[in-house]
Amino acid sequence: MPPGGAPPPPPAVPSVACPTCRAPNAPGARFCQQCGGSLIATACTQCGTAVPHGAKFCAQCGKATDA
Repeated sequence: MPPGGAPPPPPAVPSVACPTCRAPNAPGARFCQQCGGSLIATACTQCGTAVPHGAKFCAQCGKATDA
């Protein structure tokens, strides 16, 4: 600790924001601990690429999603 100073803040813990309620969740979590919403991306029905929850179009092929 520096003389006369406060200790440095602890390092930030990485988190994943829920796409529904924006609450922070642990990396690797499958469901939001605040609202229960899914944190897992779905697969595009045309090309199979992972499409994040809430996306309106696939970033790989451009197919519209059901969101």
